[in-house]
Amino acid sequence: MPPTVQPACIEIPITERPPSDEVLEGILLAAQREHEEKKLPFLSNLLANIYYDPNIDIPQINFLIKISSTMSFRQMCILSMFSDPYKSKINGRYCAEAAFPKSNENLDSIFQEIIDLGSKGLLYSDDEPVTKASLANNPRYIKVIGAGISLYKLMELEYIDEEYLNAITYNLFPQESERDPPKISPKKRNSQKT
Repeated sequence: MPPTVQPACIEIPITERPPSDEVLEGILLAAQREHEEKKLPFLSNLLANIYYDPNIDIPQINFLIKISSTMSFRQMCILSMFSDPYKSKINGRYCAEAAFPKSNENLDSIFQEIIDLGSKGLLYSDDEPVTKASLANNPRYIKVIGAGISLYKLMELEYIDEEYLNAITYNLFPQESERDPPKISPKKRNSQKT
């Protein structure tokens, strides 16, 4: 009797692990690969808060983890800047320079990050994504929408220190910022949870 030949590739049954394990691993991997240490407290907030929102399902959680891992800390600041309550401090201002000025690489990179957030569907202006500099010129019309709102809440981006937000404001609106700097509340917003 000839020996039984086993196929080279035997199917191994895949057991589905709990979704909470998948979410935890996703956030921990994002944090492990993160080089910007300023993002870590906000990734921790995402992990802590994501389990307590009954309106978010696993595919949406995975999407939020993916977006948060691709955002820079400055993009988190930009989301916070265009959300309330900070947005009320910059409404009515206009960019002092044309978008993408050749003489100001820092301002150019801020516009690039705003447009990147718009291309991800997180920032809108006049009912369209902020995907060109002309839409980023007037912050009054820029809105954080969709997954941007979820990230703002779940990551608790309202606790970003206003010094970081003001630095972006001073770059976007240098002349107006000298004349009328954003007001910093007596109690700083950076009362991070320990």
